[in-house]
Amino acid sequence: TQYWEAEIEGALSTCEALLAWLTPDYPASRWTDQELGYILGRSRLIIPVRRGIDPYGFVGKVQGVNGNGRTPHDIAQEIALLLRGHELTARAMLLPSVAAFESSGSFDGARTTFRRLRDVPPSAWTPELLRRVEDAAASNDQIANAYTGSSEPLVDAIRNFVSTARQSTERLVPP
Repeated sequence: TQYWEAEIEGALSTCEALLAWLTPDYPASRWTDQELGYILGRSRLIIPVRRGIDPYGFVGKVQGVNGNGRTPHDIAQEIALLLRGHELTARAMLLPSVAAFESSGSFDGARTTFRRLRDVPPSAWTPELLRRVEDAAASNDQIANAYTGSSEPLVDAIRNFVSTARQSTERLVPP
């Protein structure tokens, strides 16, 4: 019973990013270019995925993600990496990433989620989230007893990461 145009406008006015799935019929839509322009006007991140056509118009300067001949899983992994690493979306991605790290249920899960945390730029980190990463390393056995994939204990890598991140965040805060 919702008015669909109002639902679309509500989503566009609150989203952090827009993924443009660029198929050959994309430009024929009366809506897609308007939606993309709306997001550009809000200065939000736009991730074009090339599935038959290249980005054009105002997003033509962005190369976009290659979606041709790739599995949805591989495309999603690349998009998640972009979202974690971009200054406009990193903070929104950080909280669920820290929560996933805290609840790591295996050594491999701990390693994987820690790698994802390292993708996030220093500007997105807060002292509270860095403390949560440290606390997780002390309280979760799957993190505390894991290795990075080499002979380095994961807790050592975490300690170094948190120290470096703290130094970076301190430089970002004005006196």
